[in-house]
Amino acid sequence: MKEQLEKDLQQIGLSEKEAKVYLASLELGPSTAQTIAAKATVNRPTTYVMIESLIKRGLMSSFQKGKKRFFSASAPRQMAYMVQQEKNELKRKEQIIENISKQLSSVIGPKSLLPAVQFFEGIAGIQAAQSDILQTAASELYELTSMDESRGVLPPIYESDIRKRILDKYKIKSLYSNKLGTTEINHKNVE
Repeated sequence: MKEQLEKDLQQIGLSEKEAKVYLASLELGPSTAQTIAAKATVNRPTTYVMIESLIKRGLMSSFQKGKKRFFSASAPRQMAYMVQQEKNELKRKEQIIENISKQLSSVIGPKSLLPAVQFFEGIAGIQAAQSDILQTAASELYELTSMDESRGVLPPIYESDIRKRILDKYKIKSLYSNKLGTTEINHKNVE
């Protein structure tokens, strides 16, 4: 059971040693770093580093009693605080990216307005391409696809809302190759 708990803690972002130190501290209650290190089977200097990391995450705290410093694991429900911190950090990064994108867009020179060819691979590439398409100012799009290849790779989500939004927004000329030969399809805006 302890090994599974360590794995579960690692899945939410703790390192292997952080998980061991947290579980040892949780089992022991308020203890010295030396006691926690022995229980966690992690060397003492590393245990101090892990404790400081866990304190920053809100999963441990410390207090002084006489000349000794004791450390205590926070209640397991504090892990929700850790997740909230990560959400806040992601929001902060998202805002920075949005600001950088706006600033970089204002720097784009005339050469950037020339047609460009980009290559995307896999499902993540398809999602990135669709996102880029929805942000383009063009009114007409051209796509070249191997139907046989794409049917083996594309999930049903490909025909989802984002694809419908693209079809609604742009006039699209598609050139598909498949076992039956090449086919040209014109998609027109629905206004």
